[in-house]
Amino acid sequence: AALRDGTARVASGAGDVRDGAGTLADGTTAVATGAGDLADGASRLADGSGALHDGAGTLAASLDGGTDAIPADDDTARDARAAAIADPVTLDTTDRAAAEGFGEGIAPFFLPLALFLGGVVTWMILRPVPPRALATPARGVRAALAGFAPALAVGVVQVVVLLTVLRVGLGLTPTHPVGALAFTVLVVAAFLALQQMLLSLLGTAAGRVATLALLVLQLASAGGTYPVETSPAFFRALHPLLPMSYGVDGLRALLTGNPDARLWTAVAYLVTVLVGSLAVTSWRAGRMRTWTLSRLHPALTI
Repeated sequence: AALRDGTARVASGAGDVRDGAGTLADGTTAVATGAGDLADGASRLADGSGALHDGAGTLAASLDGGTDAIPADDDTARDARAAAIADPVTLDTTDRAAAEGFGEGIAPFFLPLALFLGGVVTWMILRPVPPRALATPARGVRAALAGFAPALAVGVVQVVVLLTVLRVGLGLTPTHPVGALAFTVLVVAAFLALQQMLLSLLGTAAGRVATLALLVLQLASAGGTYPVETSPAFFRALHPLLPMSYGVDGLRALLTGNPDARLWTAVAYLVTVLVGSLAVTSWRAGRMRTWTLSRLHPALTI
């Protein structure tokens, strides 16, 4: 019985030995495969080590070359180079219209404004077309000039007073004094002629209302305080049509700047306004020799 039991255990152990032998064979195969992979990896590692060695040599040679290429500058040269790298662009400026303060920049706007207001006051004192001239057989142009000449004399006095105050009182010396004087006289002449035309066409009351309305429109569209491009579209459209805009442009060039094409454009426009207004006033003066009920009994009086 003991032999039988031992034989059974031996048989069972033999099966375990057989199974273990199979497992050992599989493990041996895996070890052989891993050994082959290890050999390949070791070969690649050897090749990479060689490439790393060559790259290290190349890097060392390049660093040596870069070190030799660095200039041996002193401290001054280094500071200049650093400044050039930090701020590579320089700006050269030239003042073509130098102004010491805001007053010189705003004066070209207030001069035409004062002259326009002076014209309003002048025509409150003087008649646009003198009745005595209408009572003569003289042509309309002589009647218009008879009313315009004394107003222009008053305007010239206003110009002299304004420029004197600017020079003596405020210390503003025009860059081109003779040109500024002549252009300012042209400005006041154009303003007076335009106002005379409105008064002769529309009558005293309506003409003064139209003159004040024109003044308000010019204040907003002349571009004297801020660039006209920042104004609403309505005033940008009016800017090239009204005379004060050209008065401001011309005086800017003559007071603190250099004359350019804008000055001659302003002169041409103001001369056109002057001549055109006098022509219309002359035509109206010729018609005013005929009295109508509207002139005898105007609908609006001031």
